[in-house]
Amino acid sequence: MLQLVPALTARPRPTYRMRQLTRDDWSIFRSLRLAALADAPSLMGGDFEIERHYDPDTWRRMAAPDSGATWALMAGHRPAGMTYAKRDPDQADTVIFGGTWIAPAHRGHGLARLFHETRLSWAIEQTGYRWSSCSHRRGNHASQNAILRAGFRLYKITHEQWFDGTWDYEYHYRIDLDAYRVEQAAAATAASWSRSWGLSPSLHASG
Repeated sequence: MLQLVPALTARPRPTYRMRQLTRDDWSIFRSLRLAALADAPSLMGGDFEIERHYDPDTWRRMAAPDSGATWALMAGHRPAGMTYAKRDPDQADTVIFGGTWIAPAHRGHGLARLFHETRLSWAIEQTGYRWSSCSHRRGNHASQNAILRAGFRLYKITHEQWFDGTWDYEYHYRIDLDAYRVEQAAAATAASWSRSWGLSPSLHASG
């Protein structure tokens, strides 16, 4: 089972980064996936008792799917969370973000922004995607706030049966990846211009 970084107040906050996983990283993916299923089975869409018996080849395919990508949140050198991006089977021009889980000891640090930025940066480098979508269950205000801050906009609400068997509303959001590409290119150009003139981004923006 995954060994998580202890939440000791005497230790400094670790440096967080996202690591895209390959099929050789299947054991990292397995540890994170099983930890997530044990912690939040109603949100992760799976069964711990079934998945813990998967063979290595199954985990390899899950760690680096042909239709998407997975990432591990690294706290220093140790895995502390996970997420994925995958092609929407019903809309070929859409990539879905989901499967997000952060170990309890590492929550509350504003890491949702890192997750969204990592997946969006990956998505705009792929071909064939116009939209990125994500969703949350009704009442998940933390996810809602992070999604809106990342630039997603609500486009539909559906009534779904969730993994725990209950029915509830699901809020669906999406972002135009073409527009996001333009925004990111403009921001990079502005930052480069500011550095070349020795200005801070805030000074440049206010001028």
